Amino acid sequence: MVEIFTVTFEVGGDTPAETFTGLFTDLGEILHVAHELATQATKARARDDARRAIAARAAQSLEEAERTLVAQFERFDVPAAERERALNYQRSTWAVERERALLDAENGAEQRVAEFLPGPYRFRSVRYENPLIVEILSEAGFATMSLALLLRIVRDWSPARRQAKAAATDAESRTLLRAELRRLLCEQVRAGELTLTTDAIDSLISDSTADSANRLSIYEPVLEQRQIEGSEL
Repeated sequence: MVEIFTVTFEVGGDTPAETFTGLFTDLGEILHVAHELATQATKARARDDARRAIAARAAQSLEEAERTLVAQFERFDVPAAERERALNYQRSTWAVERERALLDAENGAEQRVAEFLPGPYRFRSVRYENPLIVEILSEAGFATMSLALLLRIVRDWSPARRQAKAAATDAESRTLLRAELRRLLCEQVRAGELTLTTDAIDSLISDSTADSANRLSIYEPVLEQRQIEGSEL
């Protein structure tokens, strides 16, 4: 399934070429960060899935091994102290093997996930008759989720909101917008929608991203999102 984002920018009439150059540079920054977010989330989800599968199998293996040991204890009437030592050794050995298996699973997931990584966003159409209307195609899944979140932030970071903080310096405005971006992404993580660490989020949401979002919001964008079938592409 493919999602289409239609973004309308009020750029005005007789707009100089430099305005479009800057606008598409900023839009490119948003698309780049959204794609990186989707890529990192896809990789993290694959690692987590692999770890859960290995942990479940390892727990079952330990349970079976302990049952076998207990049966042997009963058969040969092993004293309680020796039973405890044997079980502790079994558990410590299992823990080492489990961590090795988890690491191997993560590395394997990183290699296998390449075929599942989101493809690049694509422009379906760009029309300027005042306003400027841009249609962006996105794959379903993390790619759509990341792009929708970033474009909504651009849309909602309205001139009225920025005007209320007119006394803030450019650096302060950038900090406010970065904080908003981080807050919304962390909400998605807590809700289980995205699988990202806070360090990954902080590394992706840069001052450049905040500046681009802030500049795009000046054009009071209107955002529409819908699913389309292959026949509509």
